[in-house]
Amino acid sequence: MHATTTTSNAADPAQATTEKSGQSAAELSAYWTPARIQEAKPTRPTDLDGERKVSELPASKLPAVSAPGTRPAKAPAPTPAPGDTKLNVVQAQRWNSHGVMPATSIGKLFYTNDQGADRFCSASVISANNRNTIWTAGHCVHRENGGGDQGWFTNFMFRPDFDAGSSLGTWGWELAAAPQGWTVDGDWAYDIGAIALAPNASGNVQDITGSQGYHFNSGSHDYQAYAFGYPEDAEPDDRPEMDGQRLWYCTGATWQPFLDSRMGFHCDMFHGASGGPVLYDLQLTRGWGYIISANSWHYFDNDEWRDPYLGDAAVNVYNAVKDQ
Repeated sequence: MHATTTTSNAADPAQATTEKSGQSAAELSAYWTPARIQEAKPTRPTDLDGERKVSELPASKLPAVSAPGTRPAKAPAPTPAPGDTKLNVVQAQRWNSHGVMPATSIGKLFYTNDQGADRFCSASVISANNRNTIWTAGHCVHRENGGGDQGWFTNFMFRPDFDAGSSLGTWGWELAAAPQGWTVDGDWAYDIGAIALAPNASGNVQDITGSQGYHFNSGSHDYQAYAFGYPEDAEPDDRPEMDGQRLWYCTGATWQPFLDSRMGFHCDMFHGASGGPVLYDLQLTRGWGYIISANSWHYFDNDEWRDPYLGDAAVNVYNAVKDQ
């Protein structure tokens, strides 16, 4: 999986494109049987059939924006289990503190891709006016090089704090969004996605799970960060204990790779971790940090991720869903 640097062909690659649901909660519930949930697989390279492109991002036109995370409406204070606070974790470790943030705000995103296959990614609840928004990768909502309004996925279902089949509930979707740089160009510098969820019988997801904050257009690629996800495997070494059913994490420094507009991060989580949050300033005593990216693209032969810098495209995608 080697990327080439190109210039985007989209008229404005940072502009958001959206897809409305049209699916009721009953339809989604009927579709996602326990067997389908169990059999869903993470997105694989065979699902993504375009040339690997990565553009140099143009200068930002929009100002920096940031917002803090939130705690659930009713929840105990975070009590991280031993082993959840290690620094510089490159070989991913299991996250063992469930029922409290940050785990409650992170979950599995199930969907059916445009080829009819049931898949899953990782995603996180992000602070938003509608209190029903999740952040993920563009390739978790739309196929690379699908072109225009083709290639959108469907049957989106989010299960926060997923742990071996249990979760805090199930939320369907109202609207999915990704930038034109992804939906039209298949450009990995724009591998950004967000979904406005529909309230369920318990209410808005953010009130139940809490949310992560965000830093967009910060101007920096250098952070000390946590990355979370639901990996089914690892690279460069095989990790049979990874089965996509439990939450894993890495910690360490992000950086800007040479001749690449994205962010680099060392972590061996692989398929299934896509879309999981990369968080700066995650303070475990409060349970939230700031989303600075999401797991996007991983080399096959080492432990490095390449994740999009969240600039104008992230602002536009976020604005397209936050009030839905």
